[in-house]
Amino acid sequence: MTNLFKFFANSSLFIALCAFCLSIFYSEITETNIELYRLIVIFLGTLASYIGVQLIPMHKNKATSQRSIWIKEQKVILYSFLAASFFGIFASLQYLENFDLLNFTHLFILVLFYEKIFLNEKELRKIPYLKPFIISYVWACVATAPQIFLSLDNPNFHIWPECFLFILGLTIPFDIRDMESDYIDGIKTFATKFKTGKVKLLSFIVFSSALIYQFQYLELSMHNIVLTLIILIIYLIILSRVWPNQKDLYFLYGLDGIIILKLLYLV
Repeated sequence: MTNLFKFFANSSLFIALCAFCLSIFYSEITETNIELYRLIVIFLGTLASYIGVQLIPMHKNKATSQRSIWIKEQKVILYSFLAASFFGIFASLQYLENFDLLNFTHLFILVLFYEKIFLNEKELRKIPYLKPFIISYVWACVATAPQIFLSLDNPNFHIWPECFLFILGLTIPFDIRDMESDYIDGIKTFATKFKTGKVKLLSFIVFSSALIYQFQYLELSMHNIVLTLIILIIYLIILSRVWPNQKDLYFLYGLDGIIILKLLYLV
C-alpha cells in the first residue's frame, strides 16, 4: 500500500487528478458544460508536463532528493506514461473547440520554455522569483479559461484571478522544498531570498486572499463560510510543517491535496 501511495504521487498521477478535479469544480460552479475530451486533455497534459519537467533534469543533474531518485529508478515506466499521454492528447484534439486548441497550445509552448528544452541554460524558471507565477498562470488558464471565454453571455472573469491566487498560495511553499536545488542552480526564489517564516507568511496571505476572493462567485452561506474556514485551518496546519528537509510526499499530498477540497463546495 505504501509503494502504491508513493507511486501515485511521484508518477504525477495525483497532481493530474487534482487538475482534473479543479476543472470540474469551475465548470460546475459556473454552470458550463463539462466537455469529456477537454478533461481528458487536461489530465493527460498535466501528467505529461509534470513527468517531463522531472525527467529532463535527470539527463544532466545527479539525483539527490527522494523523489528524483525514485524517478530515475522508474524512468522506463514514466517514459511509457509520457508516450501514452501524448497519444491520448493527439487522439482527443479533433474533439476540442478552437479556443481549447489555442489555449492548450500556448500553455504547451510555455511549459517547453519553462524547462531546458528550447532555451538551454536560460529557461523561464531561472528568471528570479517567476517560477511559482508561471505555474499558477498555467493552472489558471487550464482550469478557468474555457469557462470564461466559451460562455461570454455569462461572464465569469473573476474565477481566473481567484484560481491564480489559490494555486500561487499552494505553489510558493514548494520554493522552500526546492531551496537547496534552486540555490545550487542559481535560481532566485522567495525561499532563497527570505527566511522561511516570511515565505510562509507570504503564502498564507496569498492563499487566504484567494479564499476571500472566491466569494465573488460563491454564495455567502454558512456552509461555504464554515468550509472555507476548515480549508484555511487545514492549510495552516500543513504550512506550519513545511521545511526544506520535509519529505516530498508531504508536499505532494498535503499541499496539492488541498486542490481536491474545492469539490466540497459543490456538495
